[in-house]
Amino acid sequence: IKSLMRLYGKAIAELPDRSASRQIVLMARQWTPGIDSFHKAYMTQPLLVFTSRVEEAVYSKVKQIATVVHSTQRYTQLLGLLDQLEKDAHRILVFAGSDAEAEDVAKLLKSYSHTTLLAHTDL
Repeated sequence: IKSLMRLYGKAIAELPDRSASRQIVLMARQWTPGIDSFHKAYMTQPLLVFTSRVEEAVYSKVKQIATVVHSTQRYTQLLGLLDQLEKDAHRILVFAGSDAEAEDVAKLLKSYSHTTLLAHTDL
């Protein structure tokens, strides 16, 4: 990435009076510190597209809480986490393994007076 940044910087310096806007398409498999540095240095109004929720969360600096619990305890654990995090006015995303599970989680949260927004493939 550093050598790419040097080459791009050199190309920009060679055409300082260019009137047409530059278009950069930057693609990567992972969001790395080098990609972040390039993006901040040369892209003034980027349109960022992520195909991985994990990469998007890393880029957005989303705090992720991964908890391993027995399947019979997962809703109790989720409600406990929500009660703990809502005190600090956090926005919370919950990902489910299927559309049906997402609907079940939304019903559960509504029954405990949590505001929900449900999104899945059949909506």
